[in-house]
Formats: sequence, C-alpha cells, structure tokens
Amino acid sequence: MLYLLTIASLVSFGVCVPNNQIGDSVEARNLFHKADLNKDQHIHMDEFIKIFMDFDENGDGVVTTPEFVGEWTFRELGPANEAVVLFYNIDVNKDGKLTRDNDLTFIFNYFDMDFNHELTEAEFVVQWIKLSLA
Repeated sequence: MLYLLTIASLVSFGVCVPNNQIGDSVEARNLFHKADLNKDQHIHMDEFIKIFMDFDENGDGVVTTPEFVGEWTFRELGPANEAVVLFYNIDVNKDGKLTRDNDLTFIFNYFDMDFNHELTEAEFVVQWIKLSLA
C-alpha cells in the first residue's frame, strides 16, 4: 500500500509544476555526467545506485539523512533545504535512510520514463527537478 501511495504522489508532481514547464537544472546535468561512468550518454542501474551510495560516509550500505545533507552541502549541489526535500522524496518507505533494495531501485524505475532500463540526460533532469520541487 505504501508503494501505491508513493507512486500516486510521484505521479502528481507533474501536475504541481506551473504551466507544466519543468525548466532546467545545471546541478542535475552535472550529476548526470558524473554518474555516467562509462560515458555512453546513459545512466544504468549500477551507475544510478552509485550516485546515491557515494553519499554513504561510513560505508555501511545505508545513506542517512545527515549523511545525505552533509555530502550534498559539501559537494555544493545546492542549499541544504533542497537536500532535505530531495531525500524525503526518494526515501520511499520513509524510514530515514536510503538503501538499494527499498528505495533506490524503485526511484530508478521512476526516473526511467520509457522503461528501457537506462536513463537519458533528459529523463534524469526532468525527474530530478520534479523531485526537487515537491
């Protein structure tokens, strides 16, 4: 049931954007290019997972809110309040931590708008902005 509620809230993000115009995000584009490790202009699941697991400061396989916000601000990806909003939106099961199985696999599928198991820069940027606006 939680997953259904999360899907419904994620789908509604597009409705909340004024005039249905998403805009652009330099931060998202930069992150996309950093995450595209093999430089094939796509992010695959393993690369996507690595984006977020790089925020795991103590290497325990779990990214906590303080770790995420701390790394976000250290890397100058944006203001801390944006990090908190983004973390809250990608923490699918709302347990205060990001894990591969419970959160990141689900979020990858949300980003993968055409369901081809890889993310284009356009998919990544659009979905990143939607998550950041919520």
